[in-house]
Amino acid sequence: MQLPSDTDTPRAVRRFLHFLITTKREISDADAHEIANLWTAGHGYKLRTYDKPMFEQLFGVGHGCVIWDDLNSCTENDQMFEQRYAGSVKHVIKCS
Repeated sequence: MQLPSDTDTPRAVRRFLHFLITTKREISDADAHEIANLWTAGHGYKLRTYDKPMFEQLFGVGHGCVIWDDLNSCTENDQMFEQRYAGSVKHVIKCS
């Protein structure tokens, strides 16, 4: 699944968060939806720029910390991928 672009809607961010949570953690689909739905506003840009305390505020300390760590590993992989292929492919990442 692609990391949301800076202008992607909050709905697209929630879909990505659901994917991230269910892919990286042993959390049920229903619980993943409940957690992802806590993202009520903010486009893709905010997903990339919020710091760990903001994620903890949005999702609670337990989930916020884990989501931020998982997201950070995805964005680092994404940046390395972009550097390696000089941007010839648009933000394709594997979060597993």
